[in-house]
Amino acid sequence: MDSQQIQDRLGLQNTIGYANLMGNIGNVYQSKGDLDRGLEYQIDCQQIQDRLGLQNTAGYAILMLNIGVVYYSKGNLDRALRYYTDCQQIRDRLGLQNTAYYADLLSNIGLLYEKKGDKEMAGRYYRNSYDIYVRTGYIGLNRDNALRNAQRLGY
Repeated sequence: MDSQQIQDRLGLQNTIGYANLMGNIGNVYQSKGDLDRGLEYQIDCQQIQDRLGLQNTAGYAILMLNIGVVYYSKGNLDRALRYYTDCQQIRDRLGLQNTAYYADLLSNIGLLYEKKGDKEMAGRYYRNSYDIYVRTGYIGLNRDNALRNAQRLGY
């Protein structure tokens, strides 16, 4: 018997643990290329967290990013941007702007704007991402890519 079946039998469908399980299952489907099925589980996770009033948590921000990534992968850039923006707003409210995760988010937004053809916005997001990586002391490929992309676009 798998974890979902056990939790279903125990009536745990409205718990954060169950929500996280749905999100994790969605991530697995997404990594296997089944974006629609992955999105279904991510939306289930969102609905549970909404019922639990968890919209202003770091976990919810990650969920918004994950859903945005699915929409980005499906080519629905406007919808992806909406979820990325939701993620950013939550992180801003929680004071999580000076983290490598926030810098990752800004890089994703930069990539999205670049794909939409808005090189100015893309460059700004890449540069902001790089600046945050530097402030946090992050050293690695993501920082290097953010700088390279910002410079390529004149930022």
